[in-house]
Formats: sequence, structure tokens, C-alpha cells
Amino acid sequence: MKTILLSIANSGKLLIMNDAITMFVPQSILAATSLSAMFIASLVLSQLPARAEVVYELEPLAVQLFDRTTGEIVPFEPPYPNAYGLNMDLLIRVPVRQVQGDIQVWPPPELTLAITAPGYDYPATGPVPPLEEEHRQPLELYSSDHTYHFLFVVPYRCYFDTLLTASVPGAQQTRTVDLGCAE
Repeated sequence: MKTILLSIANSGKLLIMNDAITMFVPQSILAATSLSAMFIASLVLSQLPARAEVVYELEPLAVQLFDRTTGEIVPFEPPYPNAYGLNMDLLIRVPVRQVQGDIQVWPPPELTLAITAPGYDYPATGPVPPLEEEHRQPLELYSSDHTYHFLFVVPYRCYFDTLLTASVPGAQQTRTVDLGCAE
């Protein structure tokens, strides 16, 4: 654990920061004693309770389609409005809940959505390389008693057996979807 000491100019205070706490100590207290600032910081910080590990839960991923030509959200069920996925986006919703630990974690961890699919080769398309892309969002939660829903908007691409993998530190949720197009 790193401890940082900063003297704040013209404030008469010393800022003591580590992974668990940020506190201000008036410099008048430091001047009244012969103890060093680092020693005082270590005394104060040693009395703090251990910080609880942050634990997240992910619920099943939800996928819908957005039709850009009509502006409507349509169910993720065939037949799709466009057999080739043209003018459509995937709306991938990732529900996350923090079940343990401090709510305000800085910097916030990231929620990652990895999208992978094997390549293919058809006479109509020719060779299509494998799909491998990653999307990230900061995981900013403001309460541990709610489920937060994070939305990823991804262009529709024609791939069969597409694996969606959402992950946060300590948790992962996957879903396989068929994004095939008409031949």
C-alpha cells in the first residue's frame, strides 16, 4: 500500500492519502510535535479497518437490435428487419451489481465487453477474417443495493456463433449469439 503526503500551499494542512483513506492533518499539529509527518500518517493509517475487497456480480447479458432506418428497437429474433444486418446495431445490455466493498473506487475499474467469432469463407462473401473486438466503459456505481445497466452499441456484423463476454474484476458473463446473414 502506497502512502502519499502532500503539503497544500497556503492551507496550513497536510494531505495524507493511501488506497483506503484521504485525510487532512493541520500542520499546526505537526509543528507542535517532534514526530515526522510520515510517522503520524503511519500511526493513523494503522488504526483503520482493512478495506473490504470489492466484489461484483454480473447478470445475464441482454441483446436487442436497433433499426437505424426506423429508429425502433426490435426483438433479437429472426426474421430481422434486414437479412444482411444493414443499418442495424446491436444493443448489448450488461447488468452489474456491486455486492461488497467501497462504492467509490478511484480510478473506477472497467467493464469490458469482448466480441469474438470465428472467420469463414463462403462463395458469396469470400474469406472473412475472425472477429475480435473489445469495448470498455468505466464501472461507476453509486450504490451497492442496485443493479446498474451498462449499454454497448455495436454495429451488426454477419458472424455465426458470436461470443459476447462481459467482464469486471472477479466476475464474467458470456452469451453466444448467431449474427448470421442471408446467403
